Amino acid sequence: MSKISLVLIGVILLVTIGVFGFFFYSILGNKDSKGIGMKQEIIYPKMECDFESDSQAMSSALEKDDSKICGCSKDESFKNMCVMTVQESVIYKKAVMESKSELCDQIKNKEKIMICKDAVQGKIDFMKKNEK
Repeated sequence: MSKISLVLIGVILLVTIGVFGFFFYSILGNKDSKGIGMKQEIIYPKMECDFESDSQAMSSALEKDDSKICGCSKDESFKNMCVMTVQESVIYKKAVMESKSELCDQIKNKEKIMICKDAVQGKIDFMKKNEK
């Protein structure tokens, strides 16, 4: 084998090891000390925030079905709770409006899932009762 062949094989080997290393780091490297995947930071768009409190921001976000408004909250954990609450509220409303209880399964809290499914079924029952 010539020197060029050996150099080429060496370069290919190094590139292959680098690619595998990057791949495994991207899968296994983003873990915290307990081995659990790290939470990704939510980036909130800049907007006019003139709310007196975090609760007012959340009320406005729920009223407008707009989780971006949650970015006005000053407390980081409250922001995350606000976003989840608004998203679940949107899912709930959509499930009831479209009479699709399977949409309720997108909600994370099991108790809220059951409330959502009961509301959908209640609407379906009401529509059937008044159909006659």
